[in-house]
Amino acid sequence: MCDAYVGAATGAFKCVSFKDGKITNANTIAELIPKETEITAMCYGDTEQTEVIACQANRKIKLYNSITNLYSELFTVEGCEGKIVGLSMLAADKIITAASSGHLQIWTPEGKLLTSDNWNAGNDIFAFDKKPSSSSIIATAGKENLLKVWDVETHQTTWSARSVKHDKLNLRVPILDNALRFLNENEIVTVTGTSHIRIYDPRTQRKPIHELKYMDTPITALSLCHRENHIIASNTTGEMGLFDLRGGVKLLYKFRGFSGAVRSISAHPTEPFVISVGIDRHIRLHNIDTKKMVKKIYAKVRMNCCLIKNQNECALVKVEK
Repeated sequence: MCDAYVGAATGAFKCVSFKDGKITNANTIAELIPKETEITAMCYGDTEQTEVIACQANRKIKLYNSITNLYSELFTVEGCEGKIVGLSMLAADKIITAASSGHLQIWTPEGKLLTSDNWNAGNDIFAFDKKPSSSSIIATAGKENLLKVWDVETHQTTWSARSVKHDKLNLRVPILDNALRFLNENEIVTVTGTSHIRIYDPRTQRKPIHELKYMDTPITALSLCHRENHIIASNTTGEMGLFDLRGGVKLLYKFRGFSGAVRSISAHPTEPFVISVGIDRHIRLHNIDTKKMVKKIYAKVRMNCCLIKNQNECALVKVEK
């Protein structure tokens, strides 16, 4: 049984079984060209999580079907520049893509473009997320590109953030949001290249309502977890921690066993398990409640993305000593 999926910088799409300690390649490695086939974003294609949609650096959208075990091409994203940094499924099997150039586009699975106007969120988009409870609300942010909330149907911003206050030396703090998530129905959390974790509440104000500076290195990965109003975040030195966002931002504890930057984190929504991947070529499974690393598997390649399955056998994995 497959417990998780990972996308590599070489373009390899892998299925991971932590119970067996095995990794299976879904595509042909010999056909990959890293500069073109690097996987830059992934999401599930259905609620049963039998399909995974992945996007390559050449903007080709791929579909993996776990039932047929086929990894096939859907279409190529055109009319934009740069890499696809985010994608998600909308209602009626529509796919929305966000390019680093700022272009937001909606497609059918056959590759028909449904957005005729020039919908653009601004240059240098690094972060993208869709509100889980709504198929018509998304958010974007990036380098010198403030956090914005968008209405998918009207293609208009419903809310946008303001620049944060200057630092203690009265110097401007650069805008560099690397990842974002809808924390709940009302709040949004972002992590930045300036080592900040920020919480925004569009109901109250345009500036962050809470903020924490976590160490002095860029924060690169973010995920929600089974604990309400908690997140897991990590930086370029592999310092992954669990944070309590109730009434502020508080570091509860760090997870051990990392070496190098963590590029992607995926935590289970109801069980105390989180997987992480990065540049050290290892896939790690941690138990959030016990803080212990349950499993570590060598994947041979650097990885960019990971997704944990809701139905998995992580609870049956024996803890490594």
